[in-house]
Amino acid sequence: MLKSVLRQTIIDQQKILDFQQQYVPRDIALESILQSEEIVVLSGIRRCGKSTILTRLSKIVDSEFLYINFDDIRFSDFSQENFQHIYEIIGELFGSDAPVILLLDEIQNIPGWERWLNNLHTFKIKTIVTGSNASVLSSELSTYLTGRHKTIRIHPLSFREYLRHYSIAVANPEFISSTQKGEIIRYLRKYLEEGGFPAVIRSGDISLSEQYLTDIIYRDIVSRFGIREIKELKDLTVYLISNAGRMISYKTLAEITGLKSVSTIKNYLDYLEHAFLLFRIAPLHYSLKGTSRASHKIYAGDLSFIQSAGFHLTEDLGQRIENLIFLELLRRYQEIYYYSGSGGCDFLVKRNQVVEEAIQVSYSLNDQKTPDREVKGLVEAMKRFNVKKGLILTFEDEELFDISNIGISVVPIWKWLLTVP
Repeated sequence: MLKSVLRQTIIDQQKILDFQQQYVPRDIALESILQSEEIVVLSGIRRCGKSTILTRLSKIVDSEFLYINFDDIRFSDFSQENFQHIYEIIGELFGSDAPVILLLDEIQNIPGWERWLNNLHTFKIKTIVTGSNASVLSSELSTYLTGRHKTIRIHPLSFREYLRHYSIAVANPEFISSTQKGEIIRYLRKYLEEGGFPAVIRSGDISLSEQYLTDIIYRDIVSRFGIREIKELKDLTVYLISNAGRMISYKTLAEITGLKSVSTIKNYLDYLEHAFLLFRIAPLHYSLKGTSRASHKIYAGDLSFIQSAGFHLTEDLGQRIENLIFLELLRRYQEIYYYSGSGGCDFLVKRNQVVEEAIQVSYSLNDQKTPDREVKGLVEAMKRFNVKKGLILTFEDEELFDISNIGISVVPIWKWLLTVP
């Protein structure tokens, strides 16, 4: 890539930061990102708002900054010597002694990026990067930048942030009027269908999500890993999304998709998870061996993907609610499991080697069989792992009760989502 082309490309890209896109304040401490002495990595699915966060950072930073989007087609000819050209361009634009913050978008597209970041850190150049592939980022960063970086996971908008888009603020979900509660529930139903991608929410065009799904499959998986069975990969993805919240069998997936090899299925699931399209959770066992061998449950990376897979809200509301709860747990905790005992429990939350909370998800407890089934599985899991806090999340039900001296809270999902943990 000619230095003159690189320089003009970088100058052109600065105008992106001048574009005043509607911004929903995120539950992310922007100041702490700027104050960190480490390389900050914003990692998450494409189109979830990482670049917009870089734009917001550029508005509040005190020093000079330079934004570079390596997803630009003009970087296809980028070579190793161009890294040196970037140093020179910084000097030309800002002077050799000016403190400059680099905002680097989708840098994992460039070979040798991790060594360059290491050099930037050595020369004390503040750097904030984004990336849409967890495996590429984590493996290379752990190799070359151990102790020199911190990763912040960026998700599509949470329900709290979604309400913020519509100028709805809830200071305390325990004290709201019936009218406001009704409004929140109305938006919750909408959120269960639209999901949290900012552009989908702004436009109201759910078909954008389907395009995102296709783009991610091709750009982050097919082209990166040289996949040839493209149709089979897409069929696998749609099948998994349509079965969100259910246990999966690698052998069954191989039979359904026509992919004969179980190892191929496992690899494809790894690719989908590293691109944040899907997530897997395992049942919790006392032994690591038992946990790793058991069947996983699958969840979609955004609620809108379930709509893209061709399922309507009225058909799968319970499935979407469980997926929503998982995504919120993913924002709050790092270790999430399920319990596969005779009763079953949807989620177990583990922190510092201790299971802190057991959670069941049910649309309603009005069906006489439902409370018995949900409570039985919850109590069984709580006893098994000595959990002190049991929770049943429903669409609107709310109550407290004891079973065998075990306290269980039934909480509406809207209230739980709006309660700061």
